Amino acid sequence: MNNKTVVIIVIVIGALIVVGGLILLLSSGSGQQPTAPAVPESLKIPEIPAPIEPVVEEVLPDDSTTSIQQELDAFDLGDLEAEFEEIDSDLQSL
Repeated sequence: MNNKTVVIIVIVIGALIVVGGLILLLSSGSGQQPTAPAVPESLKIPEIPAPIEPVVEEVLPDDSTTSIQQELDAFDLGDLEAEFEEIDSDLQSL
């Protein structure tokens, strides 16, 4: 055998080792995941039932014209006329 043949054989064997290693590495990563060991019944935490929510009837606000007007009248806007007069006097002084 001459030197070229030996070099080619070494390169082919090295390439096969690299390809085989890659196949082994990739196949071991995509295998089944390890499962957790079984827990005995005596150690399991019992399930707690969800709390029962009470039924609440939704009370809709009264939207009649009189109730809306009463709510508007209940707002205290202060003395708007005096505030506007103050703004006017400030603008006049500029």
